[in-house]
Amino acid sequence: MLETLYPASDVTFSVTKLASKPASAEIAPDTIYRYFDITTSLPESSLQKATIRFQVKKTWLTENNVDRTTIALQHWKNGAWVDLGSTLKSEDSENVYYEAITHSFSPFAVTGKQLAAGATGTTAGKAGTAGKAGTTVGGTTATPASQTTALLVVLLIVVVGIVIYVTMQKKRRR
Repeated sequence: MLETLYPASDVTFSVTKLASKPASAEIAPDTIYRYFDITTSLPESSLQKATIRFQVKKTWLTENNVDRTTIALQHWKNGAWVDLGSTLKSEDSENVYYEAITHSFSPFAVTGKQLAAGATGTTAGKAGTAGKAGTTVGGTTATPASQTTALLVVLLIVVVGIVIYVTMQKKRRR
């Protein structure tokens, strides 16, 4: 979802999966799931806020011993990673779905914190054991993962939704 301060039309978005951290950025904190970049033709001064929806594979959470309640969206801004946190929205047998709010676009990282030594790992991937839907969570670090297609599909759906929303707003103003 996109909220603008001023009417906007013909807005374009591009979501790019990054194989590693952006060249201009430091390594994101905590365990890194994915780096990606969102660019848009919308001037930053026109953006009020945007909701970014993303997912994390349960297998990655388990393999990396990451607590799913600590997943966060990190935003590279003004030379530092800014923790946008996230809200755990739902899950299915393969993925946990989150959303976060941003006020600008640039490189992002999806990160999570590892479970404490000796933890059982149940929060990493078992449905119903922790982090119920709607729980606001924070986080800080991440490590690259090989599963990128699902994240890109979710981000593409969000971008298409934003474009449709902006187009509908433009038509309403006519």
